[in-house]
Amino acid sequence: MAYIFSANYEYKDKCYQIDIQEAVNRFPFIADKTISGEILATYIDNKVVLVKEPFECQAIQSQQQSPRWMGIVGELNPLKKRGIPPCQLCVALYKYHEKPAEKANEFPIMENETIKGNTYNFDDVVKKILKEQEIRIIIESTIFHPELAQLVTLLRDSQIAFEEERYPDTKTSCRKIIENLRAKSKDWETIDGSGSVSEKISKIMDIMFSFASVGGPHGGLNTKDETELILKTVAALFSYINTLMKNDRIGVKVGNNSG
Repeated sequence: MAYIFSANYEYKDKCYQIDIQEAVNRFPFIADKTISGEILATYIDNKVVLVKEPFECQAIQSQQQSPRWMGIVGELNPLKKRGIPPCQLCVALYKYHEKPAEKANEFPIMENETIKGNTYNFDDVVKKILKEQEIRIIIESTIFHPELAQLVTLLRDSQIAFEEERYPDTKTSCRKIIENLRAKSKDWETIDGSGSVSEKISKIMDIMFSFASVGGPHGGLNTKDETELILKTVAALFSYINTLMKNDRIGVKVGNNSG
C-alpha cells in the first residue's frame, strides 16, 4: 500500500528537494521516475505537526561528491503551500510512473502491504496514521481496474464521512458501492475456478448491502463501531474484487463476455 519513512528536505537551487535515497535503495525501480505520495507530518522545533497532503516529485540523482537520490517536488507542493521550512518529514510513497508523466502507465510502489522504513521521530504518529487512515492509504496506493475506477470516489467519500463522524453518509456511500459491485458480478460463475467461492462472495455482498442500509438511507442504528465494521469490510471487498478483475481470475456464465 505504501512505503513510509523519514526524510530531510532542503530548498536548493530554487527547488524543494526531499532526500529519497532510502526509498530508492529499497525500491530501485523508482529511480528517475515521477513519484506520487503524501507528506504525512513534519518535525520542527522538537514538535510533530500533522500535514497529510499529497505531493509529486521527480527522482533525480544529485551531482555531489557523494551523489544521492533526491525528489524534486513539483507543482503539487504542500511544502510551499504551507510555508514549511527545511526540516525532517514523514513521507508516504504510493505510486510511480514513467517520464514524461503518463498516469495511464502508473504502477504501485507496494501494493496490498505497507512497509515502514526509518521513521525516527515519527513512530507514534505513524502508528496513529496507519490505524486511522488505513482505508485512505489503500485508496491512494492502489491501481484500480478501469471498470472500478469510477467507484473510487464513493470509497473516498465514505472514508471522509467516517472521519467527520457522518455515519449515515458513510453507510450510504458503502451501500452504493455494494450495489454497483452486485450489478457487475451478476454474471460471474467462478472465482479462481471455484463456483463455491463465487457464491460466497455474492452472499457477502448481499449481507453487506442489507447491513449498510440500516442507519444509512433508511434510518436506524448509527454507531461508530458498526459503521467502521461496514466501511472496512466494504473497502476490503472492493480491494479483493479489484485484484480479481485486474488479474482475470473471474469466470463468467457461458454466452457472457464480461468479467
